[in-house]
Amino acid sequence: MRFAPYILLILFTTTATADDGLFDDDDASTPAGDVLDATGDLARGLGKGAYLRSLSAEQLQEAIALRLENRKERVEQYYELRELRDEEIEKERNVLSEEKRREIGQRMAPDRLKENQIDNQTGELHWPRPLDHEALKPYRKPIEESLAKRASPGEVYRRMDYAKVHRMVNLIDEAVDSIRDELDPQELTALKSYLRQVDYEARFNGSDERVDY
Repeated sequence: MRFAPYILLILFTTTATADDGLFDDDDASTPAGDVLDATGDLARGLGKGAYLRSLSAEQLQEAIALRLENRKERVEQYYELRELRDEEIEKERNVLSEEKRREIGQRMAPDRLKENQIDNQTGELHWPRPLDHEALKPYRKPIEESLAKRASPGEVYRRMDYAKVHRMVNLIDEAVDSIRDELDPQELTALKSYLRQVDYEARFNGSDERVDY
């Protein structure tokens, strides 16, 4: 029995050696235990990180979708505003063009016929030679009849009346062109100018209002 203490010592030593060394009797941590704890924390951290990344990805997709939607709305608004702007510009251009056309027309227009050239009561014109030739009477008569309406009670001088005068003036102008080689250049210019005056005069009614617009 005197070897009993040595046997107990050996058993105690063996038991202590078989311990995993992670925790001692009072549950205090050891270096190995700390490693396992850290590993668990890392695993939990990685899982939480993956979850957060998943949420971040969803939020990112929502943010992108919202941004694209906002961009689409801005693009649509841009084209709507551009269309409205183009319409306004087109309207302004048309108005300006009309005003500009009238301004240019008035600036380049010939003088109206004077009292020694037309009888405003009867519409009779004082035709210079050779415009007073008998061959041109079928063209002169409709012109004078139309102009006579401007001073005739109960008659209304309209755009169609001017159109008739314009057509007859053009026919007389063609007749003048047919004999241009027999005319002096200055005489030809004077005849053309007179016909332009007749055409311009016919654009006004008895109240001096334009009827050709």
